[in-house]
Amino acid sequence: MLKSFNSIRLMSIVFIATLVTNGFIIKDALAGVGDSPLVTKQKWSNTKVTYDLGSDLSRGFKNAVDHAGVMVWNGVSSLEFEYSGTSFNDWGMRELDNPAVTQIYSTDNKIIEVNTYFNELEQWNTAILADPDPDELDALTVAIHEFGHWFRLRDTYDDMYSDAMMYGYIDYGEKKVKLSYEDIDAAQTMYP
Repeated sequence: MLKSFNSIRLMSIVFIATLVTNGFIIKDALAGVGDSPLVTKQKWSNTKVTYDLGSDLSRGFKNAVDHAGVMVWNGVSSLEFEYSGTSFNDWGMRELDNPAVTQIYSTDNKIIEVNTYFNELEQWNTAILADPDPDELDALTVAIHEFGHWFRLRDTYDDMYSDAMMYGYIDYGEKKVKLSYEDIDAAQTMYP
């Protein structure tokens, strides 16, 4: 299936993530776990992960991130996200080449820090209940996808998984807020 002209590859959203392993910065090798093509070996050392919301995020972005973590991903597996306001793991805005980027830092396959940034140059819909305009990206959809990377789920570009949140493409004007079976299965594989 051909992608529409408006499709953006959420590409290297974590795909360009930097990993720090034993003090060396390396490219993400995305080593798989079990039979799932969506999961990797790096994990959090505990199952309650706190995050902070940067002062550069608007109230709409903050609501989208909170909703993505707490309302969508929490309860899917043993990993839970909680806003703390004082965490090393944070969300913010940056000038990027992609809609968003998630950087994961780990050592000895243990995640020690994650940072996610939205592209400040894009037009964003930050209303949780409203659909985006045809020229906007949906902050909630992208936040849900990015939180999947916090599980260490990786992207899939196989069109048979186009309904999955971890599908690596998004269209302008697209809103997708429901996790697929594959998303849930991969999260539960990482954190039963």
